[in-house]
Amino acid sequence: MRLRGPWRIHQSRLDTSVSSQGGVVAGNFTVVVTLSAYSFFPDIEAQAPILWNLYPMAVGTPSANEAIPQFLLHNKYVNPRLYDVQWRHVNP
Repeated sequence: MRLRGPWRIHQSRLDTSVSSQGGVVAGNFTVVVTLSAYSFFPDIEAQAPILWNLYPMAVGTPSANEAIPQFLLHNKYVNPRLYDVQWRHVNP
């Protein structure tokens, strides 16, 4: 069996948006970053020096929701540091 074309997409069918979360994380402190449902992997920017740990949020955590991705961003530096997380997500 042979499929015959032409196979072209004339218009984009995937509706996406960009969201972000940012602020200051105190020294040796952790912030919860909450993404949108149907998110692509985020772009994470942080103030140097970079001494960060990134932890996925376990579903067993009381505030975790299996439909909404979350992760913990831990500042291992002793001073506060700026952070900015941006991600693209599919609009429902």
